[in-house]
Amino acid sequence: MYLAKKTSIIEPGSLYERLGGHEVLTKIVEGMYYRIFNNPDSADFFRKTDKHMQIQRMVAFFTYSTGGADEWEGKSMKEVH
Repeated sequence: MYLAKKTSIIEPGSLYERLGGHEVLTKIVEGMYYRIFNNPDSADFFRKTDKHMQIQRMVAFFTYSTGGADEWEGKSMKEVH
């Protein structure tokens, strides 16, 4: 394919939009945490975690960090870790 000018083949928009938005990010995060929560090497670390809340927080973080939200309303990384 020849492009006369420096042109992006990727559609314009945020990474959030290119990934598919909230529905797709939620599926990605749920899949990630399914593996983490069911992995014998990591499950014990999360045994007292509100799993539903953890998923919601991570979806919110990914939404913000990929351009789907203008402001972060959660705690800082320093506060939570």
